[in-house]
Amino acid sequence: MPYRFKRKENVSVGVRRIVAERCDKAAAELSGENPDINDGVHSARKSLKKIRSLLRLVREALGKERCQQENQRFREAKNRLSSVRDAEAMIETFDALAERYPSVGEGSPITPLRDALVERRRRIAEEASDLERTALEVADGLREAAASTADWKLSRTGFAALSDGLERQYAKGRKAMKMAFDKPSDERFHEWRKRVKDHWYHMRLLRKVWPAMTAARIDELSRLSDLLGDDHDLSVLIHTLEQEGSDLAGDTQTLACLALRRQDELRSEARLLGARLYAQEPDCLADELRDYWKIWRS
Repeated sequence: MPYRFKRKENVSVGVRRIVAERCDKAAAELSGENPDINDGVHSARKSLKKIRSLLRLVREALGKERCQQENQRFREAKNRLSSVRDAEAMIETFDALAERYPSVGEGSPITPLRDALVERRRRIAEEASDLERTALEVADGLREAAASTADWKLSRTGFAALSDGLERQYAKGRKAMKMAFDKPSDERFHEWRKRVKDHWYHMRLLRKVWPAMTAARIDELSRLSDLLGDDHDLSVLIHTLEQEGSDLAGDTQTLACLALRRQDELRSEARLLGARLYAQEPDCLADELRDYWKIWRS
């Protein structure tokens, strides 16, 4: 089930196929194919993000109203699966800090915080004790969504169905990057991260137009997405420490300082990488990929 367009496949057919495949994959993960329900939820959420990114790519061709309706459907499905995964991410973020900074290790006043975060995850999971039932309900909805793609019709053909969305989302990424560094905030970096992921997914959809060229860009976008993803997880950790600090055993202030230090490192690296990836003007990138598409499809 490749998340990409095929050379001899009509674009409209390709869009329906890709969305239906992602729906089916997510539904399988949520229906017990993955014995670890938390890992299944994580995988399903990734599939839903890919679907929503594809919708942004074909918004003009599918129609804005229909696109908004479908996007709302998949956003609600993803949000129903959020809380336990977010609590798990806090523990992963703590472990990453412990690996990078020895002061977080065993014997540190920060160490008890990990146990507190594990307990927090257990409590959230308990409160969401119907996670398996919710997962099955979401899976049923995704199977219905997969079937409904049969009546999706695009008003444009070929690369024309993709070009506006490709250019628009890339331009949004450039703007979001500038805003994030002009006036830094967690919200602005998170917005840039979302636009980076869109461009990353769009390049993956187009990976076969010229594999040697797209592979390098996809790898670098993946790296940038990881940097900004780690930055966002640290933001959530810091917010959690601020909100629940008095209820968590351990040195929350020191951990928050280390998290901010790591954010500075991540953002510096992201700035250099982002400057390269967003160096082209949006119309130039779209024209370049249009030419590659024509050669590939000919």
